[in-house]
Amino acid sequence: MEAYWIGNGLLEAFDRSDFLRLLEALVRRGLPRSTAARLAGQLPTHPTPHHAFHVSFVGVGEVTGHVATTLANMELCRPGWATVVSVEPKALVLDRSSLLLAEGRLVLGGPERTTLAYDPAILPDVAVGSRVALHWKHPALVLTEAQASALERHTRRALSAANEALPGLRALADHPSGGPARA
Repeated sequence: MEAYWIGNGLLEAFDRSDFLRLLEALVRRGLPRSTAARLAGQLPTHPTPHHAFHVSFVGVGEVTGHVATTLANMELCRPGWATVVSVEPKALVLDRSSLLLAEGRLVLGGPERTTLAYDPAILPDVAVGSRVALHWKHPALVLTEAQASALERHTRRALSAANEALPGLRALADHPSGGPARA
């Protein structure tokens, strides 16, 4: 679980043949065979079984069809990280980077300040300076420094691999400017 959401050493030995087997498993879970074939045809040199790669290469919503593959939804779904600037009774003020499309490539932008609701029962130990994991606008986990580092490293690796394939996938072809794509 940690390998998929945060990233760890289990991802290092993963290769293209492993990913092709994962695509077959996704087909059995609902990914259209035509989508799997398109992805297999664009498979980058170093794919990784990390959620950030799933979001940016397979496409958020491709398996279920419930969510449009847009830049905005990719940003919401990718496992993100943030530094806590302030803890309010039911909200965290955070500095976090966002997923952007720049010159046809997925990149992480500089830190932006945002406020997100959170449940103190889920994150009882959150404090100013804590690093937290984010998913769909929810602070979900207080990260250790090692986990925060791993999440950033594996996200950058996932984006690099996805960028290798992005031109051929045409997933965000309607949004070349890098502005937020709308569902």
